[in-house]
Amino acid sequence: MDHPAPSVSLFEYSALEQWRELQRLSNQLLNTPFKAEGIVSHIFLDTNGTCHITLHNEPGMSTLIRYLGTSLLLFVLIIFLLTNSWLCISRARKNRHRMKDIQHYYAAVQSEKFVTCSPPN
Repeated sequence: MDHPAPSVSLFEYSALEQWRELQRLSNQLLNTPFKAEGIVSHIFLDTNGTCHITLHNEPGMSTLIRYLGTSLLLFVLIIFLLTNSWLCISRARKNRHRMKDIQHYYAAVQSEKFVTCSPPN
């Protein structure tokens, strides 16, 4: 803002002069032009009837790069999660059939022993 600073401290005025100076300053500040950019995300009225507007600023280049990096990291994390889930399920399936396969193997080996082994003459 390009408003000059007051030459006299506000506390050096009498009560009525302080009030008038505060009114002058508030009127000056309320009529000061400003520029705001962004997306309006919320508008509400408070109990005094003052309208409050919440703005969400437009992301800059560094913010966009950070969003892109976070998205890529999330994508890689999801790929790893899916891959490890698939590997875990396939390992559980193999382990479920493993004991049956071992029992079948030993049963086959034992039956071959009994068939091929004949008593000596």
